[in-house]
Amino acid sequence: MSFSTKRASVHTAAQRRSGHSGLHLSALGLNLANGLGSDRPEPVIGHALDLGINHFDISARAGTHQLAEEEIGRRLLPWHGRRDEMVIGLRAGLGIGSLSGFGSRKQILSGLDGALRRTGLSYVDVLYAHRLDPDTPLEESMGALTAAVQQGKALYVGLSAFPLYSLRRAADLLAQSGTPCTVYQGSYSLLDRWAEEGLLDVLHNLGIGFVAGAPLAHGQLTTSRRFGQQPSPDSHPALPGLHDIAASRRQTLEQLAISWCLRNPAVTSALTTTSRLEHLLAAHHSLHHTSLSPAELADLNACCPPTHTHPDPCAAIHDSESRAQ
Repeated sequence: MSFSTKRASVHTAAQRRSGHSGLHLSALGLNLANGLGSDRPEPVIGHALDLGINHFDISARAGTHQLAEEEIGRRLLPWHGRRDEMVIGLRAGLGIGSLSGFGSRKQILSGLDGALRRTGLSYVDVLYAHRLDPDTPLEESMGALTAAVQQGKALYVGLSAFPLYSLRRAADLLAQSGTPCTVYQGSYSLLDRWAEEGLLDVLHNLGIGFVAGAPLAHGQLTTSRRFGQQPSPDSHPALPGLHDIAASRRQTLEQLAISWCLRNPAVTSALTTTSRLEHLLAAHHSLHHTSLSPAELADLNACCPPTHTHPDPCAAIHDSESRAQ
């Protein structure tokens, strides 16, 4: 049976509105930059689109962005005819943080031009400023985002890993320029709940959507061993309890992590990473099990207390950009 025949019986991914904008993202998103390198990758982009997943991120990690963007371009090529179905995001400044002025107009706009050239795209749907650059005036960074929209190279603008003290100012500058901030991307998972310490409330008040990066805590919330096996010495202490809760819900650990993340209506989309169809389908299954009982939430809070994990929100997303989500 072909996938096109089977897909008729598969539920599509729900879409959620991003803040006060008209932009809607699929609740489950797919990071295309991580997990590259397979000689014969499955066509997960086409499968994702057939499942109703429209949200893709093409931001490559540090030191590999040029080769990764070329590979992403090759994988996107067969699906150019469905470009209007996709919402593609790119974080400017990711991978060039060691350069002075990574938030400058020069770096943001030239980085965007390079990414478009290497991927074969004519525009991205969301261009994020990734991290606050202390050596560049905020007005310059936000002006570069606005210029990208005015040039037709981006449709919406967003922020990624900005601390609260600069988030409000950046949002004000973007609103004044006529290109309001549409979405904010930051880490959020059972093991990384810093966004609950005020960020989500601020985003709600500003009318900005939230994309949860690393919902699997950079691979910590993955089933790397069979149930019942002893965790390795470096495993997170919450994992045994989380495995038990997942098993009681007839879910894998990964599915529980995604379900928990999306149970929060403040989350517009959760980005996951895979190049295998079976993993994509398993993650997609989580969309239909985002309701958790009060008892389950209490058990999860006992395993993973909602404490402040990152004193510096700038470090809260991709604290090691070489690790997969």
